Amino acid sequence: MFYKGEDVLAKTHEQFVEELMEINSEIEVIGRYTKAVDRIRVKCLNCGKEWEPLAYSLLQGKSCSHCSAVRGAKTHSGKTAAKTKEAFESQLKIVDDSIQVIGEYSNTHTNITCKCERCNYIWSAKPYALLQGHGCPRCAKSGTSFMEQFIKSLREQRVSEFSSYYRNKVDVLLIDDIQNWSGKEETQNEFFHIFNALHQAGKQIVLTSDVPAVEVKSLAERLVSRFSWGLTVDIQPPDVETREAILRQKAKAQHLDIDNEVILYLAENISGNVRFLENAITKLTAQASVMHHDIDMTLARRVVNEILPTIRRRVNVNAIIQAVSQHFDIPADKLIEKGRGTQEVSKARQVAMYLTKELSTLSLQGIGQHFGGRDHATVIHANKSVKQYIETDPTFAREIETLKNNIRD
Repeated sequence: MFYKGEDVLAKTHEQFVEELMEINSEIEVIGRYTKAVDRIRVKCLNCGKEWEPLAYSLLQGKSCSHCSAVRGAKTHSGKTAAKTKEAFESQLKIVDDSIQVIGEYSNTHTNITCKCERCNYIWSAKPYALLQGHGCPRCAKSGTSFMEQFIKSLREQRVSEFSSYYRNKVDVLLIDDIQNWSGKEETQNEFFHIFNALHQAGKQIVLTSDVPAVEVKSLAERLVSRFSWGLTVDIQPPDVETREAILRQKAKAQHLDIDNEVILYLAENISGNVRFLENAITKLTAQASVMHHDIDMTLARRVVNEILPTIRRRVNVNAIIQAVSQHFDIPADKLIEKGRGTQEVSKARQVAMYLTKELSTLSLQGIGQHFGGRDHATVIHANKSVKQYIETDPTFAREIETLKNNIRD
């Protein structure tokens, strides 16, 4: 064992995540870091595998065993050991299972034609580049994955290759959750130059965030200025009419004939994430088939009664506390302590209690017990206060809706 004492490693969860990102940006931390000698749940961003290694082993360079097969297959010249198309496809599936190889494979440096199964885009790429994670040039990328890919290129001294890929190989750049770039100066600086190159070349750029760019903390002024060049659209959660249209589209895609009364009932009773609407259509289809029953109001009520408790049951109070803690940048223990705390802490605690009431099956008394043993009257007051904020502050309302969706997901 190479571990030499906890004092030489990360002291907090945030420090651990930051140190791990510098060492291996392909590993996402899912669990909560406590001590270096404890196990922690992580996920490989390349193949999706989840496992629980000792925390200190990750900081010593331990990586995903599934993906090591791909890395180990490379020779010192950088070529893979894949001799056939089937072998290459097997390696590529570990890295990105959304890419379909449709051209003939000869070697790692000869272009091969491939197709994205998400957007059906067909393009030509070097096989070794695909194995390094260069996926479909037309598909969306998250702000976090862009940042992690950039950090990896810095570590491997391939920044020029990273920059060239985004400047010359991308037709339409879609990046989600740019609020995650808050305070990441190097990532922002690199994206600034990529943005300018794509804009000058007449390419399309689509960016999303849970708040307007001007409200993203520590986002460079020159980026805010660039983002204001385009059209800014405030995307609200789907209202009843929009949910109704989504349900009709999903039903049409599956060749289902569903009465207007049933569609409207589902739209009015299932709100929030669109996945819940998709789940409703799937359940209706399955139950109608198994029970040899028409899709009517009786079946619709049964499906709604099954979905809503499931949504609530799967939300853990600790997950809500952690999400609120991260969003407001306030330690989780401050939210559950008995004292009132500062105004910022008090407001964050009220939000946490409101979300717990909205997303869990806990009683008012049960919620109060999780937040420093407060009584049910305090929980009622917190719920009313947050609702007032939502009604009077559109930005705050967006934040709450984003928090809800993140916690549900």
